[in-house]
Amino acid sequence: MIHDFAAFLRDRLIQQSEVSEQVFEEKGELKPGERREIAVLFLDLGGFTALSEKLDHEDVHNIARGVMNVLVDATEQFGGYVDKIEGDRIMVLFGARKAGENDSTRAVSCGFLMLDAIRTANDILSNTGIPITARIGINSGPVTVAPDAIGHLTAMGRTVNLASRMEEAAQPNTILVPDAVYEKCSDLYSWEDIGMLNLKGISNPVHAWRPTASVSFFRPRWERLSILSSSSFVGRSTELTRLRKKLLEQEVGDTGKNRLGGVKHIVLGIKGEAGIGKSRLVHEFVQQQCSNDDNILVIRGHAISFAQPAYYLWTSLLHDLLGIEYDCRLDYEELRRRIHSLSDNGELMDSVPFMAELLSIKSGDRRLDELDSKAIALETRIAFRNLLKAITGKRRLIVVLDDLHWIDSTCRNVLEFIIANCNTERPVLFLLAYRPENEDGKAVEFDIKPGYAELEEISLPSIDKEACSEIIAKMLSGISTDGTAKVSPKVEDFLLMHSQGNPFFLEELILDIVESNILNENDGQWMFSSSVNNIYIPSSLTGLLQSRLDRLPEDWKGVLQKSSVLGVEFKLKLYNKLVEELAIEENSGAIFNSLERRQFLIGMGTAFEHKYMFRHILIHDTAYNSMLESNRRLLHKITARLIEEMYPDDEQEIADILAHHWERANVRDKAIHWGIINLEYTVDTYQHEKALELSRKLESWIMEEPLDKESSEKLFEVMMHRVVTLDLLGRRKDQEQMLLRMKEIADAHEMSTWQGKILSALGNVFRITGRLNKAGECYFSALNIHRKNGNLKYEREVLCNLGILSRIRGRTDEAQKYFKTALEMNLEEGDRRTEGILLGNLGNSYFNQDRMDEAIDCYEKALAISREVGDRKNEGIALGNLGNPYVSKNQIEKALVYFQQALELHREIGYRKSEGMTLGNLGDLYYEYDRFEESRECYEEALEIHLEVGNRRMEAVILAALASLQMKQSDQSGALKYYQDALSIIEELDLAGRGFEQLTELHNNLLSCGVSEKKVPWPSHWPT
Repeated sequence: MIHDFAAFLRDRLIQQSEVSEQVFEEKGELKPGERREIAVLFLDLGGFTALSEKLDHEDVHNIARGVMNVLVDATEQFGGYVDKIEGDRIMVLFGARKAGENDSTRAVSCGFLMLDAIRTANDILSNTGIPITARIGINSGPVTVAPDAIGHLTAMGRTVNLASRMEEAAQPNTILVPDAVYEKCSDLYSWEDIGMLNLKGISNPVHAWRPTASVSFFRPRWERLSILSSSSFVGRSTELTRLRKKLLEQEVGDTGKNRLGGVKHIVLGIKGEAGIGKSRLVHEFVQQQCSNDDNILVIRGHAISFAQPAYYLWTSLLHDLLGIEYDCRLDYEELRRRIHSLSDNGELMDSVPFMAELLSIKSGDRRLDELDSKAIALETRIAFRNLLKAITGKRRLIVVLDDLHWIDSTCRNVLEFIIANCNTERPVLFLLAYRPENEDGKAVEFDIKPGYAELEEISLPSIDKEACSEIIAKMLSGISTDGTAKVSPKVEDFLLMHSQGNPFFLEELILDIVESNILNENDGQWMFSSSVNNIYIPSSLTGLLQSRLDRLPEDWKGVLQKSSVLGVEFKLKLYNKLVEELAIEENSGAIFNSLERRQFLIGMGTAFEHKYMFRHILIHDTAYNSMLESNRRLLHKITARLIEEMYPDDEQEIADILAHHWERANVRDKAIHWGIINLEYTVDTYQHEKALELSRKLESWIMEEPLDKESSEKLFEVMMHRVVTLDLLGRRKDQEQMLLRMKEIADAHEMSTWQGKILSALGNVFRITGRLNKAGECYFSALNIHRKNGNLKYEREVLCNLGILSRIRGRTDEAQKYFKTALEMNLEEGDRRTEGILLGNLGNSYFNQDRMDEAIDCYEKALAISREVGDRKNEGIALGNLGNPYVSKNQIEKALVYFQQALELHREIGYRKSEGMTLGNLGDLYYEYDRFEESRECYEEALEIHLEVGNRRMEAVILAALASLQMKQSDQSGALKYYQDALSIIEELDLAGRGFEQLTELHNNLLSCGVSEKKVPWPSHWPT
């Protein structure tokens, strides 16, 4: 019976909670309350039971009431809020209404004052012989602060429960705290380590501490509005000098030659913690050195912290360069006109459609329909390269890229591509600003080689005391009534100590204490209104910003909180629609103006749209994190629906942010829908880590419910995107495990189409890793499935894979049959790009049979198709293929022309892998004709590229080629070293012998020269 009642009560409580959430959601109303970091103090009085045995109950009541009144007064001295008094017990919250980052300090200091009050009470009651005692427990952490059923503000959560248990475990007349409190104020008190305690209702033992002596007491700060003032720019003369030096180097242009023959660019990283002044330094440099020089063009781009659209860093640069308002929808001809005004360079104008696509401007260029995603991503990188290259033809160029600690992999690839492939006569100066670490805690790093650019980094330290003093004087003179008031030494020392040389922190601290009426003008001097020891100032920027938020009127604070859901940067139009949906009446225009004046927000008005940006990411985070989770969900849900309605034709552009909003709204089906759209684009644009992370998240969401036909399709779609990404990363083992897992699910649910697709993908993994028999089994099984289902597209893909497998096995006739069959099927669909790829493979099979004229014919057709559809990557591959049969025909000059054209194209588009392959072919050509120095140059450059791109197999092939070259030039020791290096990679990767034909002759030559078998071992897995 008791069990049944408990189950009934649990169900009713859950039901009531769900109904309550649903009521607020259906009404579109926000629940009252906030999430906050606070300190909680419990005090329990003892001795009153014994006292009631000696005194009249009315006297005992009066004594207890008097003691409680004194304790309440003590809490108010520290800004505490009395949540409840229950008999002899009191619960006090610090930071529930007005925040201070180190609320733990106030709670512990209040506890000591309470114990002093109890000692005083005992002195008064000494004649009774019965002492009153008090146990105090304190904890700090996150809680929900909200009105209870009768409207009384209260706090709930584990933080409260642990504070209560600490009080119960404390000895009489002592304070007990856990690690959370000790770590926040350990340097302000003397402590006794109590050790680990097992507490009732707490699952794990808790490390407890007892504060034994306080340093000082603090008093709360109270609200008062003030005029705000910004600081001057000081303390960065050394850094400005370094920037000027780089500008001079750019002007002279003597930075050395890069790999392509142009000048090396100049890349200067500017690194520093949040608020240290990175952006300010760049701004001041540009204003002082570049603003009045018509020969210098400065363009800017920046990254953002979340829901970052693909290529956002570079589209923001385009907006800045071309003067395009973010909501201004240019037509294509106007965009071309603006770009043409920069340069009429043919390459640049050919790239305009790819830039237009990122700006959601339709060009009608057929390449965007005919090229696959990989080719489009390549052309997009080329487009930005061509843009910067064209600009440098007329003016010196400075590229400022800010907040790169938030850069995504796509934008990073563009940056690294540009620096490695922008061949110009004068260097571009890149100024990159970033924090030391990404959000995941990893160091911010860029893969930029010294051979492409001069690389330097400026690490911004804290500014010195003199610079801080200048900021203090400047800001306070701006706030002063007549600008003449001086700063007392005590005030200056206090500000210097608490700001720790961070300009933004110092600026915020000054604003905070002036607003709090702690700092006032008195007889021409800025002075504290009370003793420094009695003033509580937050010790971290987060707490400082929260305390500033708490001093705002409630409707102002509410505007900041709602805005924070929209992002660090948001449109006023979207905010207004959100408020309209919530049926909230507020004078948002006046409030936004006030928040801008008080420097919480920055307004960005245009003729088409008004936008706002949080002045600092920490202001945004503070406002967002203070909201109840249920309110966040509701606001994200409404925001997502509004964005869908406002931008119905921008599906790809809004997928990321909609997935973000629906996820935060906890609407799984919507989050999955938009997440898959975003995942497709993420994979297509080679954002590998983001794609893996997103696919894992989507998979976990889908698997939360039992799989049905619809959810299984979504699951396989998500998993196959991860397989593609793992393939691009070369993570074969992970790729194989994922496919085997997918096969189990597909077999269990009898999903035949997916069975075929998975088997084909598995065959590719087995083929690449040398398990050719298994690959064949998978391909034939997949072929039978697709033929049974009548799926010609997938059947054609498997036939192509079977052709490649047959060619690897040396069965060229069989390979040609597969390729020709696939070609015939492809002609029905008219996929020109696939036709070109198939022709290239067919040409390879003819080449292997020494049918050179037929190979050339296929290669030439593949080349023509690649040029027709604008596929420059496969155009380069076709040119390289064309060189090989002319080598066999001893037409050396013709082969050289094709190889050099291929090399030029690979370098132009930055396709490093094929550049390395072509250089290897050139090295082989020069080797055959005894042009050993040219051969060595090609091999060494190819080796450098293979090392750069991580192509271990080709690294081993080139090492073997270099070994043969050394042997040809009678350098036995050099040949032995290269042989051993190549062998190490062959053994490590278990590589097959194809492509290493020269090793047999080299091995025998080294042995014939007297080198021992031990020094020249044969690969253990190769036949002898």
